Amino acid sequence: MLRFLDTSRGLYPRLLALVNLMVLPFATVASGEVVWTGSLKSLSTHVEVAPRQQPSDWSVSSQSLRLETQWSRGEAWHLEGALDYRLRWVNPPGGAASASPEINRRIDLEQSWHYNDHWSGRLAIDRLAVRAEYGSLDLAIGRQAIGFGRIAIFSPLDVVAPFAPDALETEVRPGVDALRATFHYGLDGQVATIFVAGDQHRYDSLLTTWSDNRSGVDLLAIAGRLRSRPMIGCGLAGSLGPLGLKGELTFYRGHNTADVDGDLQRHFV
Repeated sequence: MLRFLDTSRGLYPRLLALVNLMVLPFATVASGEVVWTGSLKSLSTHVEVAPRQQPSDWSVSSQSLRLETQWSRGEAWHLEGALDYRLRWVNPPGGAASASPEINRRIDLEQSWHYNDHWSGRLAIDRLAVRAEYGSLDLAIGRQAIGFGRIAIFSPLDVVAPFAPDALETEVRPGVDALRATFHYGLDGQVATIFVAGDQHRYDSLLTTWSDNRSGVDLLAIAGRLRSRPMIGCGLAGSLGPLGLKGELTFYRGHNTADVDGDLQRHFV
């Protein structure tokens, strides 16, 4: 925590500036309801290897501090923001590399630090989006969470920013820079068009999703271009007595299969 507040490293002024950036929109609103929430999580891991194996024993400790805020004015306008700071310690030294950049974020709202060979930190704005509702239409623009599919562990339809199959932290989905328009119909039906901006134009995505419930069965479909790759998918989720049944399938067309850094197959499922 002392490292987190070490002003000589320039972290505290940057943190204060980012917090002010989040608070400023709310301070200018004359009316409305503002809700603040936060969380502090810690995860430490120590691995002992068998004798004569390399590398030697190693330890990792990760601390996560998250601050979230939401503002709403009636039922038509909503604004959300979230600030996330992660402090990481590793031993033996030299492995405190920062996280890889997010491919689904066009605007750089992150800052990383290497305090020494053991300690590293990362500060990011994970949510900053405005949403408007008008009748059956729902519009959202900004850094937001986007998920699709019904299978919890690994969903083939969750293609925008999925969790890794071995991920330990799955409560908060990483935000992506996106524009989403959703039309609701009937009791459970909805059709959505989603544009996700990649860190480069070639990684932009444009997808259309559909979901509905028929006779107690959730029907799902998705189609479009995912980071320059045409794709289409479908799924269903229901139950047979006490047994839950879920099935999902996604088809992709490979990109740059003739290149060394391209996809391995022309078509894959």
